[in-house]
Amino acid sequence: MLRLLRQVHITDPSSSHHGHILDLLLDGGQIAAIAPKLDIAAAEVIEVPQMHVSPGWCDIGAWVGDPGYEHREDFHSLAQAAARGGYTDIAIWPNTCPVVDSKAEVRYVHQQQHLPVRLHPIGALTRGCQGKEITEMHDMRHAGAIAFSDGLHPVQHAGVMLRAMQYVLPFDGLIVNRPFDPSMVPEGQIHEGEVSTLLGLKGIPTLSEVLMLQRDIHLLRYTSSRLLVYGVSSAASIEWIRRAKAEGLRIWASVPIMNLLYTEEDVRTFDTRFKVLPPLRSATDRAALRQALRDGTIDCVVSNHLPVAAEHKEMEFAFADFGASTIQTVWQALRQAGFSIEMIPELLAHRPREILGLPPATIEESETANLVCYTPHTPWTLDHSTNRSKSLHSPWFAQQLTGHIRGIVRGNAWMWLD
Repeated sequence: MLRLLRQVHITDPSSSHHGHILDLLLDGGQIAAIAPKLDIAAAEVIEVPQMHVSPGWCDIGAWVGDPGYEHREDFHSLAQAAARGGYTDIAIWPNTCPVVDSKAEVRYVHQQQHLPVRLHPIGALTRGCQGKEITEMHDMRHAGAIAFSDGLHPVQHAGVMLRAMQYVLPFDGLIVNRPFDPSMVPEGQIHEGEVSTLLGLKGIPTLSEVLMLQRDIHLLRYTSSRLLVYGVSSAASIEWIRRAKAEGLRIWASVPIMNLLYTEEDVRTFDTRFKVLPPLRSATDRAALRQALRDGTIDCVVSNHLPVAAEHKEMEFAFADFGASTIQTVWQALRQAGFSIEMIPELLAHRPREILGLPPATIEESETANLVCYTPHTPWTLDHSTNRSKSLHSPWFAQQLTGHIRGIVRGNAWMWLD
């Protein structure tokens, strides 16, 4: 089917058409033509004032509860929420029941390709994500696993991490690990600092992040493997990543969207929507994260989407689970954090795909259509009628946001959201 996007603002720094207002013709999953004016009688014309088109966003590390925890989030609800956030590709954690730790579970995820958003399974690094015995990552790679990680559980054992980094070398696999040592603070609740002291909550020190990061960098140097540091939250970590990159190590880093916008001050009201890992740290840390993202020390932004059932979130702060529903509002939050419309495709589309080894998405003739369409100045509110995640525990819930996702295109898959 022919579809003509009329007079759209092309926002894609990798495209020769970046910054221009043009007509864009889609045919059979491809971008058939881009020109100042196209008149195609057989085409369905879509014309929305001030509509921008960028490469579809790509997320690394969103959580879905299928199989085993579908009451928290299933494939359909995640895909619907992600599409309304502008995502066309998502790499999902292996922390399900059963864990995605063999080729059978990897294939189960790949069977869900009827969805408007493509799901890429991250295979478990250890059996059952228990941190003890590495999995058959080679088999999972051939079955379609895009990277390897224990997801929500940082790998604690240095020997296990060493063997995993060595195991993936023959096929140049990507290891993903959270820089967090929970053994230091088994009952930690929020960032260790003035606010945790005032509230009487056990703190999670920056040291618990930096020590794990230092260990992984040393192992990376020893093995020459590939590592994505998932969820950097502190200024101290940034310096270690900057030095590792300068040394030529194959290391990338991501920052969760909430850490770019909120700080420990937002926890003062004991609002459990702000109880997340990594914890929201100081304003100084937040400023350093934003700068590191701008200068390329941190490579990309992740949703850190972890929906939690109401019975585990709507309770006393100390007993509530960590997590928040975020994937539907990342673009808007980045704008709130001061990032330009022109820079966001690099942070949400190009760099994540480069890290994962996915084909690049760019807006050029004859390229596969992988697009997000949005009106950047349109107000809307995340509420019961617009939320598509099964979780309502978003820090942006009931807030008016600026910037409305109109639709996504992924090959022949088309999802118009108005």
